[in-house]
Amino acid sequence: GLMRNNPRKPPTSSSPHSRKRREEVLQPRSTKHASTSFASQLHAKRASVRPLNARRRSIGNIIRDQPAALVVAVAILSLLLVAVSIRACGGLRDETSAELSGETHTYQWENLSEVDGRFNYMENGLNIACTGIDVSEHQGYIDWNRVAQDGIEFAMVRLGNRGATSGFLSEDDYVFANLDGAANAGIEVGAYFFSQAINEDEAIEEAEFALNILDGRKLSLPVVFDHEPVSGVEGRADGLSNDQLTAIAQAFCDRIRKAGYDVMIYGNAGDLSRYDLSSIQPVSVWYAEYGVDKPGKNTGFSMWQYSNTGKISGIDVDVDMNVLFNPHM
Repeated sequence: GLMRNNPRKPPTSSSPHSRKRREEVLQPRSTKHASTSFASQLHAKRASVRPLNARRRSIGNIIRDQPAALVVAVAILSLLLVAVSIRACGGLRDETSAELSGETHTYQWENLSEVDGRFNYMENGLNIACTGIDVSEHQGYIDWNRVAQDGIEFAMVRLGNRGATSGFLSEDDYVFANLDGAANAGIEVGAYFFSQAINEDEAIEEAEFALNILDGRKLSLPVVFDHEPVSGVEGRADGLSNDQLTAIAQAFCDRIRKAGYDVMIYGNAGDLSRYDLSSIQPVSVWYAEYGVDKPGKNTGFSMWQYSNTGKISGIDVDVDMNVLFNPHM
């Protein structure tokens, strides 16, 4: 699940996520869509920024001990390394959502390891697993600089939701604080919308609502469609057939994609079984499965939500933990 208010059971096909939703109607902002690409600078940051920091420390030692001519040479080399790093970061922006769809990538889980609640996945000598969180108003105020210092590399931010019983559209109370705060802290950002659409028209309305909130903002990661049953209430979308839900997801994703954003579908095994994902392509999958040391499937997704009890500096309550597998980093 993508919310953090009431305690929830780990997602299973028979255990829908518990949600608390606001029911008020908010007026959408003016629409302005900007072209973006589905790629992040996460690996480039690892491959260049952190080693550069180490290089800077070494340079400091050299400056204290070596002649001026050597200092100049080292300084020139440092500038060249920075230039190479910038080019490497920019190159990752050229990746496409199809490359990260996970549909053709088969994971070898013996390459997966966990250290202190964070996962590494080694492939071709590189760790392609990036650690992230997803947040909403239920996390309250977040100190994003502290989050970044805790090693969080990406964040999926809730834009808003549709009420499960009323059908009203609501904007997340902290959406702009979270979008801006994460980006300003150097964290890669994606977004999600919690849908309770009952037909394609409502799905398009939700997509427009999400786009109005984004207002042309560039994202490194996709805009996610999240449609789940809400436990404890008789939801207006509870009786949808698989074909209806697939059509609803396709309508939402088509509108988001048309605005220049990449798209993703979220769900646990039960949620995802209700979609004909082949008809929504190109789309990436965000797979939820808690309480396991590795996912129960080894293909068909690029992001894994593995816990809803993460403890992160700068956040006062539990938060969902995620890992993004990026074989093209």
